[in-house]
Amino acid sequence: MEKEKIALRTEHLCKTYEVGGQKVEALKDVSISVGEGSFVALTGTSGSGKSTLMHLLGGLDAPTSGQVYIHDVDLASCGERRLAKLRREEIGYVFQNFSLIDELSVKENIVLPILLSSGKVDEAYIGALMEQLGIAERAGHTPTQLSGGQQQRVALARALANDPSVILCDEPTGNLDKKTGAEVMKLLHEIHRSYRKTCLVVTHDPAVAEGADYILNIEDGRVRE
Repeated sequence: MEKEKIALRTEHLCKTYEVGGQKVEALKDVSISVGEGSFVALTGTSGSGKSTLMHLLGGLDAPTSGQVYIHDVDLASCGERRLAKLRREEIGYVFQNFSLIDELSVKENIVLPILLSSGKVDEAYIGALMEQLGIAERAGHTPTQLSGGQQQRVALARALANDPSVILCDEPTGNLDKKTGAEVMKLLHEIHRSYRKTCLVVTHDPAVAEGADYILNIEDGRVRE
């Protein structure tokens, strides 16, 4: 039987912040593995350490101690330039607040990661992505002309623009109503199946975690499966 390939892995990960002269342990000895092509939900209450863990997995922050690996590449061993390249090419990010640029059109927002990495836009791929996400007819609109659900669809397309292997979503339905949030999650699952991406979704909502291959729950900085 073929051994499962690991997309994301942490070993004894710890993160400590200093707040008002006091040390706060956000993560405590976290060791997890996420298999390639899996859909994982990371759940927990506010302040449990969910977003901190996602930021470390995505190379957006550095741990106090321990290691983070993406496809066996130790992020701590990467220089700033290599880490930036890895983030651009291997990881797609989806945030709660969409993080779109209002002055750019929908399509310009989507292809921005490609242009920033000096890549060539695959028009067929981007077009198919926009069609699947139901935003092709909005290509020339700006984010301010879209609903919250449509903006999150644009954010999903942008996360996939560079064809990364891993998609990290931090509370992707947090700014959406229940119905719109369910529609976005349905699309995310479709994207996961169609493009065979590794997806990790951070959420406090049990309904969002439904349908995941497995759920990791974080409490007081510690993770249990």
